Amino acid sequence: MNLKIVRYISFITFLLMIFPLPIAILFQLISKNIMPQLLPPDGVGGIIEELSWFIFIISLSSLLIFLLARSRRIPLLVAVFAFFVVFLSFTSSYTISYLLIEDQVISIFLSLLVILLWSLVFILKNDYLARALSSSLVLLTGSLAGIVFVIVVPIYVTIVFLVFLCIYDLFSVRYGHLKELMKALLVNEKLKKEEVTFSRITTKIRSPLFFITAYAGLMNVGIGDVMSYVMLNCIASLFSGVYGTSLVFISITLGFLLTYKLMIKLKLAYAPGLPLPILFGLITIGILRFL
Repeated sequence: MNLKIVRYISFITFLLMIFPLPIAILFQLISKNIMPQLLPPDGVGGIIEELSWFIFIISLSSLLIFLLARSRRIPLLVAVFAFFVVFLSFTSSYTISYLLIEDQVISIFLSLLVILLWSLVFILKNDYLARALSSSLVLLTGSLAGIVFVIVVPIYVTIVFLVFLCIYDLFSVRYGHLKELMKALLVNEKLKKEEVTFSRITTKIRSPLFFITAYAGLMNVGIGDVMSYVMLNCIASLFSGVYGTSLVFISITLGFLLTYKLMIKLKLAYAPGLPLPILFGLITIGILRFL
């Protein structure tokens, strides 16, 4: 297939997964009286307490990735990432399915169907087909997990958490586990540089990035980035009308495009995907709230 067509299809799929799909599911959940919380029961103290748990989990996970990457345990990293994304796919698809249809058997069946699709990723011999399927599943998983996060975690905790993630993303790419991970992949004799370059399609199943990134037409995005974009779009839909939510989505997309342009201009193989999209989105939400 023509690469330009692949890029267009991938980019449109990415946009659909971070905006129309999660917003439609969120409002369907709201129609069933499944409402997100604005504040935790303990107010500001609750925000700090809940945020501290997320920071602890992320720090522990990042330390594990850092140590595995530094010791060049690439096969073990593949196993860890594959287990994480398959587990997240199952739990998020089951949760959303059960909340929507309220039938445990059907929800389990749909979740197992997602696992079956992931199993095809492992056994497909065509690398491009396997990559296309894994990208779709990463986008779907990130979208569903983002919705679950907004439903379960109070809104103001989520907003503070997104700000923390932007700062953390910058640190991890410059000094932390993401830098160490990319360094490990670039020096691995079995991987060529173009296989881990974020501006190209990652086709090799042996790369850990195969399971936690999706090709979005311009560059690969991490599953955490997808979750964050979805979380912010969902928050915007709760505070703003249709036009306001659309403006936030456009702001996030502009931040994404600007990140890509900066990568090209600065000739970067990878870059933090959260700061500009989330910053633009939060600024737009803030402006809409005070208008």
